[in-house]
Amino acid sequence: MIKSPAVSRKHKCNICDYSSPRKDRLKAHENNVHFKVKKEVEIPTWEEGQENISDVILKKHKCNFCDYSSSQKSQVMRHVTSVHLCIKNHQCSQCDFQASQKYNLTNHINNVHLGIKKYTCDFCDYSSSRRDRLTAHLNNLHSKVEKVHDNKCDFCIYSSSRRSQLMRHVTSVHLKLKNHKCDQCDYQTSQKGNLKDHINSIHLNIRNYKCSKCDFKASKKCTLTAHVNSVHLHIKNHKCGLCDFQTTTKTVLKKHVDVVHLKLKNHQCSICDYRTTQKIYLTHHMEKVHLGMIHKCDHCDYQTTQRICLTKHINSVHLRIKDFKCNLCNYQTSRRYHLKLHINSVHLGLKNHKCTQCDYRTGVKDNLKTHVNSIHLKIKITSVVNVTIIHHRSIHLELM
Repeated sequence: MIKSPAVSRKHKCNICDYSSPRKDRLKAHENNVHFKVKKEVEIPTWEEGQENISDVILKKHKCNFCDYSSSQKSQVMRHVTSVHLCIKNHQCSQCDFQASQKYNLTNHINNVHLGIKKYTCDFCDYSSSRRDRLTAHLNNLHSKVEKVHDNKCDFCIYSSSRRSQLMRHVTSVHLKLKNHKCDQCDYQTSQKGNLKDHINSIHLNIRNYKCSKCDFKASKKCTLTAHVNSVHLHIKNHKCGLCDFQTTTKTVLKKHVDVVHLKLKNHQCSICDYRTTQKIYLTHHMEKVHLGMIHKCDHCDYQTTQRICLTKHINSVHLRIKDFKCNLCNYQTSRRYHLKLHINSVHLGLKNHKCTQCDYRTGVKDNLKTHVNSIHLKIKITSVVNVTIIHHRSIHLELM
């Protein structure tokens, strides 16, 4: 008895163990079992006198999981695979990126690895690897047509002309979902782009945006723009309505209002009742009070409870790194605060800190505190005073 040759079932289902020798049967299986695509022909309505039925687009293929519909069955299948099943079969050979559609992988390779951006704006230097992003850029920046914000938030007054922006707003602001986590530190964010910027700037120290007027470098274009506006152009468009404070960024203004005027302390310690206005202060509190962490320098006996202080110590004392330069003279320093003191005292001659008991004035707040303690309160604590004197001498020596 002659046995028939074994049939090769090379077409396999990505969701279950089903396989078939014919591709059409596999598609039928996916449609009936997994995708549950149902054809429902909707009869269009049109006004009397309209003759061309081709003007009406029939979206007869509907998704069984949501309200999505399309005139093409392949688009419904692609929608279910990417949105509901989250199947990503297309893997980038150069990184960990995965996509559910091949053209998304192609756009990723062209944009990230090859740097190809074939869609360019005719009005500015903007370019992109995707047509839809160029269209969004034109609509947001160059279009003179008034934007209709049809997508409104159900929790606040926020509205947007794009549904994707509304979803991003709800996820980050109201749901506070932070699904993108850094594998090198505790940083979390709700947006993948923010995580990428964090890794490039903090861990990889990639700063591709260079200032044409000084040596400043930034990892984000908006950071460079803020630098140019504040340092070189002295533009501060965001003004506080409660005081004279001005800044170049909306984020800094919001933080100023929350901390200074509203006195909001949203960051609370999970072990004690300590509350603070900024997350970094909470981190310092945890390391110092509860964890008892001591960060020691490998080059000398210096030690501190704050990791950022150790980094500043190494950069300034041992590595002699002075990234902050004065644009008016040759002064350089390793700390932004010292540069600000230098500009205020040497070039602007500002002495905003006044003593309430005599005519003493200074541009450094710590100097005023030392003055009050030593002259008026007659406080003489050798260890503290010595450290304070050394600290202020170092500042004044840099200012000279």
